[in-house]
Amino acid sequence: MTRRWPVLLIGLLCTASAVLLVHKRPIAYQACGSVLVTQPVAVGNPNVYDNPQQPLVTATSVIAEQLMSDSVQQMLQAKGLTAAYQAQVVNTGTGQAPSYPEPLTSVCASSYNAELSQRTADAVVTQFGVILRARQVAAHIAPASFLTDAVLAMPASVPVTGRPSQAYLGVAGIGLISTVAVALWTDQLLRRGRKGYSST
Repeated sequence: MTRRWPVLLIGLLCTASAVLLVHKRPIAYQACGSVLVTQPVAVGNPNVYDNPQQPLVTATSVIAEQLMSDSVQQMLQAKGLTAAYQAQVVNTGTGQAPSYPEPLTSVCASSYNAELSQRTADAVVTQFGVILRARQVAAHIAPASFLTDAVLAMPASVPVTGRPSQAYLGVAGIGLISTVAVALWTDQLLRRGRKGYSST
């Protein structure tokens, strides 16, 4: 039994070191939101689903591309919003209706700072509406005919990598099991060595 203690001690020290490394890993946060563009509800066309969807897809795609442009990214960075982000159009169609029935733009910002990822995602979602309105004003579209944006999901910063509780449990569990297994294996190896030595 006394021969196991050095092995157990070394194993426990290695396990504790692994848990400490997991604890010191930086936590990556991600904040995601989604924006939907809809047609105006006009008197002659009160149901937005009666409109052809392609113009919505085109408008949404153009704005998503502009959000990813260097000029917009530099503008956000100048405001201190330096988290990396992505803005892309998501196909919400199904197997029966695969052609973007509602063009949805997904915005996700990632950072090791929870507040920064949240603020950046919020700013990108807001900028979506700013760009949509500005492009329509520049095209001299009547306000009553404006496409509008609706935020379906507000960004919320959540940890995606770093120190989740599962990592602690996994590292500790593997370390303890490995330590006990090696200690038992070493003890059996020494016993066999002693028996072989005594038989000679």
